[in-house]
Amino acid sequence: MGSLLTRAEGYSRDGICTQIDVDEPLVQAYVNIPNQSGNVSLVVAKDGTAYTATNQTTVSMLIPFVAGAVPIGRAFRFTCGGTIAGANAAKSVTWRTDTTDALTLTTALGAVGGWIATFYIYFPTVASQRIVGILAVDAVANIGSRATAAVNFATAHSMGMTIVSGNASDTVTQDWAVCELLP
Repeated sequence: MGSLLTRAEGYSRDGICTQIDVDEPLVQAYVNIPNQSGNVSLVVAKDGTAYTATNQTTVSMLIPFVAGAVPIGRAFRFTCGGTIAGANAAKSVTWRTDTTDALTLTTALGAVGGWIATFYIYFPTVASQRIVGILAVDAVANIGSRATAAVNFATAHSMGMTIVSGNASDTVTQDWAVCELLP
């Protein structure tokens, strides 16, 4: 089987094209494009690996970015979710750069059940970030917060998530995570 090459010329017919080149895929893959106008977010990374924190900190998803790769004036959305078991201590989810925690969202004491966290990271410049985070646990404990960071992405850095369980009898499991570049 040869490679598949698709080129699409835009409305303006100015010679600038979108090109998709797939060469010998290892598995069957589909790209579904919605039948509507507007912008579509781009999935940068996704992770279906289960990470579990029991009385420890676990880096669950860390995405490397090469120098200068963050788009100025655009935002990333990191979303992850899983389950919390054990009602002995507060648990937390943190958005981080490399080894620096930028924004931590912490549950109420005794919160258990399914959880989802979403972080929006906006880059007004290559060296500054504005972060907004929301954490929901079984739609009972809704925590929202915001922060700023000053990591210079003109050099290579990583962004990602950390999950924390505050007691040896409690666990936080992250079942999935997605990072999207928003339009």
